Amino acid sequence: MNSSQGSHSSSSSSSPHSSSEERDDDSIAQKLQTLKAMIPNLSSTADKRSILEATHEYIQRIHEETESIERDLLQRRSTTTNPSSSSSLVGERPKILSMEIDDLMMEGRFVVKISWRRGFLENANVQRVVEECLSITTTSVSQDYDNPDQMLTTAFVKAKEGTRMTEEQLRDDLMDIAARFGLIP
Repeated sequence: MNSSQGSHSSSSSSSPHSSSEERDDDSIAQKLQTLKAMIPNLSSTADKRSILEATHEYIQRIHEETESIERDLLQRRSTTTNPSSSSSLVGERPKILSMEIDDLMMEGRFVVKISWRRGFLENANVQRVVEECLSITTTSVSQDYDNPDQMLTTAFVKAKEGTRMTEEQLRDDLMDIAARFGLIP
């Protein structure tokens, strides 16, 4: 019985299954690298377990923030008299602290980084500012660990079809929209 097990294990290394397992391992490794790139503040030397734990925590944070935003929206609907009036909103409004825009030199594609102070409907309003004049490819929100009341939204964006835009024009448009939402001090 031992000799048959020995011959089975030596033949399995040259079986078609091993090349399939190698492809699966490569695919898993690629997906882990993708996750590592998507999770903010994750060390570039993180191992598989750390990547998966950080991903779990990140998704959990997003889920909790989504629930919080949904609760805030429900509260907003029940406590506002005129939804289009920013003065009727309850609570403190987030304030944009800084904005950086980098032109990716690819047909109206930019990276927009907005640093902001937490407040009522924080993420939703900052997101709306970006969505007003841009098509969002990817966006992430991270917290400044040294200052928990400060957040950073990073968005990879493209100017809407038919719109030609410079960094300065984009900044002006975003600041005008932010002012409309009451996000500028």
